[in-house]
Amino acid sequence: GAPEAFTPPATPPTLVGEDPDEGDISLDKKAENTSRDDGKTAVGDKIRYVITLKNDHTGTAWMDALVKDEIPEGLEPETGSILLTLPDGTEQAVDDAAYDEKTRILAVTCGHLYGGQEVKLSFTAIVTEAAVDADIGNVAVAVGTLPSKWNPDAENPAPGSPFAPPSGWPAYERGHETVKSPAAYPPGTDEKGGVLKGPGSDATTIAKKRLAQ
Repeated sequence: GAPEAFTPPATPPTLVGEDPDEGDISLDKKAENTSRDDGKTAVGDKIRYVITLKNDHTGTAWMDALVKDEIPEGLEPETGSILLTLPDGTEQAVDDAAYDEKTRILAVTCGHLYGGQEVKLSFTAIVTEAAVDADIGNVAVAVGTLPSKWNPDAENPAPGSPFAPPSGWPAYERGHETVKSPAAYPPGTDEKGGVLKGPGSDATTIAKKRLAQ
């Protein structure tokens, strides 16, 4: 019989590395107050969160990585502020649908993370009245699949897509690898609180002090 015509694959095959070891994948989170630089945080301030997911082990991979962030009461993500920075430095705007107001979960797909690469997910949140006297520490979780368990035939969501697992988060996380970040606190706050009531109340206090002198 005649040899079959060769059809080149439409997309190059996905590179699959070795499984990373415990500790190779790290997740860091920082909170910066973009409204003031006096080391304090008040109601109405804008806080910029930057989450960095990194694979330190060359030759390994973390497949279909995603970052999930449960936003505490007292912080409201600002529309149009979610941004994903890919390993090559490209910035990609993320649809606001990545934040689910009902569950307060913000989740974004990050693609495959190979050894030596990092991705950054950032967003801005506005501090609301609910943050006063509350713990607004914010912990992010990264979820990924080991190359040895990865299914190349499954649908791979493109990096920067909103994500919600059909089976629900607890089941999804049980079936995958997870890494947690330390809690990030805006300046001047900790687990006991620390958010000021807002510019209004500050001004009143200053006025009262002046009268008392």
